[in-house]
Amino acid sequence: MLSQVDKIIFLKSIPFFANTTMQQLTALAQASITETYSSDEIIVDVGDVPRALFMIATGKVTVTHFAGDRSVEHTLETRSYFGEAYVFEDVESDFRALAISETIILRLGYDPLQTLIKKDLTLSYNIVRNLSQAIKAKNDEIASLTRTHSRGMHQIFDKIDS
Repeated sequence: MLSQVDKIIFLKSIPFFANTTMQQLTALAQASITETYSSDEIIVDVGDVPRALFMIATGKVTVTHFAGDRSVEHTLETRSYFGEAYVFEDVESDFRALAISETIILRLGYDPLQTLIKKDLTLSYNIVRNLSQAIKAKNDEIASLTRTHSRGMHQIFDKIDS
């Protein structure tokens, strides 16, 4: 179990909460729930409505996103997080999160987060700003992959034409 001080220190290391004040971190720590998962235990399954941000305090989690007949798998470790796209939405998840080792998760649900945001609008601003930066980083990653694959496709077509 994480102490209140451990939670605050941990939250400070999560990019989702960059630029938050000590008072905000304390409130977030109080609103967060510590959950422990065994190896091979499902944290979130496809079709669940997670409405939470899941932060990995210790352990490893495999997150598999499903889109039609395709899936993409990522392994996340300590100080990583997932669920940010679902924390404010009341929708079913298109991913499965599976603990692949003994894992401690700090879970911040929608209701307590919404209460904190209503009390402190600067917290909302910081979260939106950090999400915006994360989206930009993902866009850059997608653009990089697209350029890489485009070049490869051009090379394949050039060989076919030869």
